[in-house]
Amino acid sequence: MTAPGTGIRRIDLRGACPIPVGHRIEVRIFLSEEKVSFFGNEPAKPLFETPLITDLETGVRYGSFEQFHAPLSMYQPGQIVHPATEPLPHLRDHSRWAGRVLACNVLYTGMSKNELQTTLVVEPLPPGSPGYR
Repeated sequence: MTAPGTGIRRIDLRGACPIPVGHRIEVRIFLSEEKVSFFGNEPAKPLFETPLITDLETGVRYGSFEQFHAPLSMYQPGQIVHPATEPLPHLRDHSRWAGRVLACNVLYTGMSKNELQTTLVVEPLPPGSPGYR
């Protein structure tokens, strides 16, 4: 993902995130958890590769499983899990911004796992802007 700044931003995501062109979105980047190891503390860092994106026109969220459910230590393949309807409360924001989708491509990568990848081209909206069409 392009780091926040000025101008048009490109967001590359694993998976399908088909947000229509013209829709307003909110992008949230969370911080990793600080880790204590034998060699010292590892500070929290921005998780740019797994943003939480909310389509503000529809309310649909696109994020990672870990943003809505604690890690599954005893998960069995095929098991139904019950994630939260809101992001987990312990997640800490690194940044949060709004924008309007200028382009959206959902591509089949053809790799061994048959994954999908989404590229969003987003124009940031000024802070506090309702972004009406």
